[in-house]
Amino acid sequence: MANKKTTKKTSKATAKKAPKLEELNQTTGKSYEDQVAKAKELEEILGIAKINPFKTNDKRIFKDMLEGMNLTDLQAFAVKVGVFPSGNKTVLKNKIKRAFESSLHGQGSVQVMGQPITLDPSNPKHKEVIDYLKG
Repeated sequence: MANKKTTKKTSKATAKKAPKLEELNQTTGKSYEDQVAKAKELEEILGIAKINPFKTNDKRIFKDMLEGMNLTDLQAFAVKVGVFPSGNKTVLKNKIKRAFESSLHGQGSVQVMGQPITLDPSNPKHKEVIDYLKG
């Protein structure tokens, strides 16, 4: 019997080099709490809850708000933001989330126009907003 020479096909795997320890970032969630608190404070000062039917423009604040709602609360909220309140809790949350996302991108019919906000530097609250926005 003739000796068959078998060759293994080897493919070169494109292995990524592992990042160095100094390049790694650790996420703990604590920094998000500070960011959410600042966003809530800024939205409160600007009066976003009076202008926006979703009462916020921040996705994290909105997610936290939805988490605390039961089905009845979700249905009432859906009517308020212009979403048909049908389905179970999960379906309704998804409908409201889609409406929220579309309102952030200017799509859909959930846009509520309010008065333009003018900031007066002599007003202490407005000065606080101006300073906050500067950095």
